[in-house]
Amino acid sequence: MVLALPILFLIIIAIVEFGIMLIASQGIASAAARGTREAALPGATLATVTAAVEDALEGFSWEGNQEVVVYVNGTLDTGSELANADTGDEISVTVTVVASEAAPDTLSFVNISIANTALTTSYVTRRE
Repeated sequence: MVLALPILFLIIIAIVEFGIMLIASQGIASAAARGTREAALPGATLATVTAAVEDALEGFSWEGNQEVVVYVNGTLDTGSELANADTGDEISVTVTVVASEAAPDTLSFVNISIANTALTTSYVTRRE
């Protein structure tokens, strides 16, 4: 009975941390989808895609700490590839957030840590 309470407490902490990570993962997926929809539009640029992702992540605790990467036909967009993309070109938007920014690392005291991991979601579409 003495061991039951610490084990139960550990399980509750794990459930809460998993829930927070799940919410964060869904938010990142939504932001990547919104960025991809923006990237598919004619006239979209890296700046407009990044702004769309930032708008989607507004209110999350890691707002501003995400990394947005855009690929056009497998080539990293450094500023001009997306603006010059043709209709039908493949566009990929990837949003990454360090996991410890998205959720507290509450299980690190039992050597279960999320410190060196990241939450990443990619969406792919074609240019309109």
